[in-house]
Amino acid sequence: QRCAVVWLAILLRRVACCGQTIRTLPEALEPLCRAFVRSVGEISIFTADCALKALCYLYRLAPADSRAELLKTMLASISNRTTVSNMFVGNPDTQARREAEKESAKGS
Repeated sequence: QRCAVVWLAILLRRVACCGQTIRTLPEALEPLCRAFVRSVGEISIFTADCALKALCYLYRLAPADSRAELLKTMLASISNRTTVSNMFVGNPDTQARREAEKESAKGS
């Protein structure tokens, strides 16, 4: 999967830089977008970076009338990946919290 992401990113870059068009791109926009968004969350920073760049190239290559729909697809795919158990929810056990508890215990 990682190799496919890198390969497709290079292919999209080549097409975008040369000013070429792909006739079948409008039909493939949504599946490509979802595949690249999935790869953004990869452990490999290189693969995630390639996926982000590929999303930019995909946006540049998309016909002007379908760019809004492409953005909606990207945002929907990203929002489906979010979870409630992130670091901003609940009380994480951090050094700052432990120090605050020690200070409040000393004051009592």
